[in-house]
Amino acid sequence: MPTTYKPLEKPTAAFVISLIGGILILIEGLILGLLVFIAGGITASLGGMPSVGIALAVTGILIIVYGLMAIALGILTIYGAFKMNTGILSEIRKGGIIVLICSIVSFFFGGGFLLGMILGIIGGILALIWRPTIMTQRVQPPPP
Repeated sequence: MPTTYKPLEKPTAAFVISLIGGILILIEGLILGLLVFIAGGITASLGGMPSVGIALAVTGILIIVYGLMAIALGILTIYGAFKMNTGILSEIRKGGIIVLICSIVSFFFGGGFLLGMILGIIGGILALIWRPTIMTQRVQPPPP
């Protein structure tokens, strides 16, 4: 296994900004999940009206898919942010790419009130352009 070099510093600004963006995207997905429960209650109370019930059921299914995608993108964005915080250069780059892609895709699912998407894009870009000043700590892979 190759030896990796771990910088003594980490891209803290990229980590914090990406983490906040991921949390906002996740919160939006959870709020959409709450709306599904509300829509389900309304649908159940309007059970005597078939056309209204069907329209609300279809809307509920779309909100479920929308919310689940937002939750998944939020979790992936948070995961990418924590990869950035490892301090290993290759993991920082991978985390930046994950955050950047998930933040851009989250635009189609609300983008964490749009602020989450913007913060994720900024954090992902910061991680990709970040360079450590000194590479001195050598990390040996664990023995087999």
